[in-house]
Amino acid sequence: MTHRGALALFLALQLAGCSIFLPAPEHAPVDEELNCSARAVPPVLDTLMATAGLVGGTVVIVADASSTCSPDAEFCFRGVPTLIIGLPALLLGALYTLSAVHGWQRNSECQEHNATLARARDPDAGAIGSYCIPGSDVMSCQPGLTCTFDRCVRPESAHP
Repeated sequence: MTHRGALALFLALQLAGCSIFLPAPEHAPVDEELNCSARAVPPVLDTLMATAGLVGGTVVIVADASSTCSPDAEFCFRGVPTLIIGLPALLLGALYTLSAVHGWQRNSECQEHNATLARARDPDAGAIGSYCIPGSDVMSCQPGLTCTFDRCVRPESAHP
């Protein structure tokens, strides 16, 4: 591979955040637990790249805006760093931000998939004293019980 080809490949990889390629959990078998820890790596990398792009681009633009040209200088390069480095860095930072947001959403869906699977496998899920989330389909109580202060209890009128 030539230097030009390697550079083109490097730049192409920089344009797409890796979280874009995370599959949706609904494509996984319903009874298969997913490895959500491995799915957290791409959004972390995208978040780091987004931060580097946004902060780096901002620093270049601010430094370029505050620079002055010497009256004795034949050429003044003011504005060139902003166009060559600052704006592209901000653009890449924005693309990585979108990819990171997508990746974190996929990771959240993965955790919800595993919670639903664990809940379906647990025969005592939703029983009296079980942890619950009010209004949740995943972490709800068994019929006849209500979720109060994050625990499944009998409704007040049902007590003897």
